[in-house]
Amino acid sequence: MGQTKIVRYCAIGAICRAGDECFVPCDITRWKDRNGKPLGTPIPIVRQHLKTWLEFKGFENVDLLQPPTLTNIDNKLIGNKIPAVRFPSWMVCLKCGRLHHLPWLKNEKKVASVGELRCDGKNCNGKLDFVTWVLVSSEGFLDDLPWKYMSHWELPAQKKCEFRDELYLKRNERGQLILKCDKCKHEINIDGLRKETFFEKRTTYMRKQPWLQERVKLENKPPIALNITDVRIHLADVATALDIPPESRIDENDIRARLKQHEDYNILKELVDNGNWKYKHKIKSIARTLGCSKDKIEDALAHLRKGWPGNNSVINDEKGMLVAEYKAICREYKDFKEYERFITDHQTDKWNEYLENPKSSQVLESRSYRIGKAVKKLIIVNRLREIQVFCGFSRIFDHGQINKPGLEEETKWLPACELYGEGIFFSLDETKLQKWESDPLCVERAKTIEQRREESIFSNLPEATPRFILLHTIAHLIIRELEFSSGYPVSSIKERIFCSNKKDYMSGILIYVAVPNKMGSLGGLADHGKPDKFFKLWIKAMEKAEQCTYDPICAEHEGQGPDQLNRAACHGCALLPEVSCIYQNCLLDRQFLIGNGDNHLLGFVNYIKNSC
Repeated sequence: MGQTKIVRYCAIGAICRAGDECFVPCDITRWKDRNGKPLGTPIPIVRQHLKTWLEFKGFENVDLLQPPTLTNIDNKLIGNKIPAVRFPSWMVCLKCGRLHHLPWLKNEKKVASVGELRCDGKNCNGKLDFVTWVLVSSEGFLDDLPWKYMSHWELPAQKKCEFRDELYLKRNERGQLILKCDKCKHEINIDGLRKETFFEKRTTYMRKQPWLQERVKLENKPPIALNITDVRIHLADVATALDIPPESRIDENDIRARLKQHEDYNILKELVDNGNWKYKHKIKSIARTLGCSKDKIEDALAHLRKGWPGNNSVINDEKGMLVAEYKAICREYKDFKEYERFITDHQTDKWNEYLENPKSSQVLESRSYRIGKAVKKLIIVNRLREIQVFCGFSRIFDHGQINKPGLEEETKWLPACELYGEGIFFSLDETKLQKWESDPLCVERAKTIEQRREESIFSNLPEATPRFILLHTIAHLIIRELEFSSGYPVSSIKERIFCSNKKDYMSGILIYVAVPNKMGSLGGLADHGKPDKFFKLWIKAMEKAEQCTYDPICAEHEGQGPDQLNRAACHGCALLPEVSCIYQNCLLDRQFLIGNGDNHLLGFVNYIKNSC
């Protein structure tokens, strides 16, 4: 399992499928090796803005550790493993429907995986698979459905039957889901399992997490049953930041960075130099390992204790992070060193020359030329580093109770990962954009989506303004077009939207790829940031925005997608795989680009054509 999945999609508390297995990673208080040390490798150079944001989120002076990875040697996995538990605890026979509780513990024969387990019912021997329903609470709890009690909820049946081990889950002739006890022959219709009121006054206690045995009383709303593939079971809170100057200009081979990555650094920083032999021994041992003098180690330790590589920062939220990144991308740096992790190549002047050059523009249709004028800045990001930090998770609602990585316990570190890659940045003409977004028809259309966002489970998404919906839709269209021109699959391309229509005006989009390998990607994406290639990419994306396989239904849709947070956007035109969109594939609408002739809404593309 990759480090990026551990931080987001297979993070602590998430239900993960791997072949026949189904499991949930435990909280980080259990992530320890044989010596009791936290599992993982420290990230030595962390942007100060990210540290400040983490402090604002309640994580002060924490280290960021990359989760351990396993190496396959001769079909044996070598390395530290992240603790996890199999979940759900119940499996069902695919042949007879019998329910089995923890069958991997009852089986006398050792099996390599649960896929080898078979039903022990009479003349059955059917294959077992995990049940597909779990119990979820908005308080952040996750547990098995109380199958034993559900089968005998009615009082008369409880008095008669003392056996709760022979349960069967089947569908009757009408297709209704039936839970039956084979001992007392009592059965109950659980077809309404998905209703929010199904467990009301029936279930008041449940486990907090699958790896915890203690059952606690529910204080708020009753729990609900969700399918194990439902995205609402686990909503990760991930802090993401790009590595920008001045931190990105620090050499990773600096002795301070190397010391922070040393396996004994956490032990050394707790020791005090008061003649303590442990301190002197540890300094000597680390100096020998890193191949330098003891004085250099002590000097590096002093810098680290003072907060190296810190700088003054007042950023305490995601918007402030994005503003700093936007300014860093737009600023033209010079004299890049080979080891730097943020290298840009500004193409804006070449872009303007390309549009004005008779050889490149006059042979093109005037219509295409005018559409190109919508792009104000064009910048190639030849190298970038992204840090993702897992800060916790919630269930059912994004704005629900957040479970921290260590649950109730305070921790001195957080799981994180480093990704390296490249990208293309471009921004829209701010003057034209401000005039377009002030159109009452644009404001009214966006207001409808904003009202839905405020009432939905995705209320933590950015405000649905005409500017954001436009930028987000453009980003998706460009990514879909890049799949054909760059060779990268859509699922490997990411977006980063820089949007603000207030004090710090921003209208930028960063399209990038990032992988755990320090060598980064192969350059195929950044190459499309050159004016001639980007022009073709931009024109094709804008032309495809005008049509969808499902038009006119898609173009005229009043609301689709999660909680109807999209309008003219579907899988045929604008949606991306979940891993590519950090905004849950919401807040998309092609009509902000192409317009609507019925109500005279002027799309941004048509506005640019008319104004140039």
